[in-house]
Amino acid sequence: MNPHEDPMRREGESEADALIAARLRSLLPPAGLKERILASRPALPVSVPVPHFRAPRHRAWATALTVLLLGAVLGWLVPVGKKPSFASYEHDLTGQIVSGQVNNLNFTADQVAPLKEWLAAHHAPANIDVPAGAQRLPSVGCRTFVWNGKPVSQICFALEDGKIVHLFVIGQGQWHASSAPPEGHPQFSHHGAWTMASWREAGATYILARIGEQADLEKLFL
Repeated sequence: MNPHEDPMRREGESEADALIAARLRSLLPPAGLKERILASRPALPVSVPVPHFRAPRHRAWATALTVLLLGAVLGWLVPVGKKPSFASYEHDLTGQIVSGQVNNLNFTADQVAPLKEWLAAHHAPANIDVPAGAQRLPSVGCRTFVWNGKPVSQICFALEDGKIVHLFVIGQGQWHASSAPPEGHPQFSHHGAWTMASWREAGATYILARIGEQADLEKLFL
């Protein structure tokens, strides 16, 4: 205690403090004050774990089936490539003749029968009806090759002057029907020094080619 402090002043301050404390205790906070204080606080970010989603197995199968069906429908709607014309086949054979590729025979024999047997054994057209005039010529040999995915048979015959006649046989349906040669009788075309006769018979398409004029080729059908 300070000996110089006024006792009356100290007693007055104590009474004032008591009155203030009593006043504060009598005061009640306004209604909703706590809620307003909490609402005014900024919300803290909350990290919520996201579970890994896995589609049910039946839904995965359904999706795969839908994709397959869509691909099939599109494949059916999109038109396939156009068939080549018969003229393109003649053009390709002419190229083989001029280049000498037709002389690379796979099998040789002076009779047609063993040539047909060899062609049949190699899955090439072998049921060949040789024109009457060519049947009187000695055969030289045969070969097979593929054109537009289909096997072609080639049989060669020797003329008296040493020149060669080539007979090509392929199955029908390789080109547009409108461009196919006639059935049962030949049509003639010229490719440089070569003349070709083409016709259809018994499910096959034939081309007979030789150097010379059309009259020279016509003799091989008599």
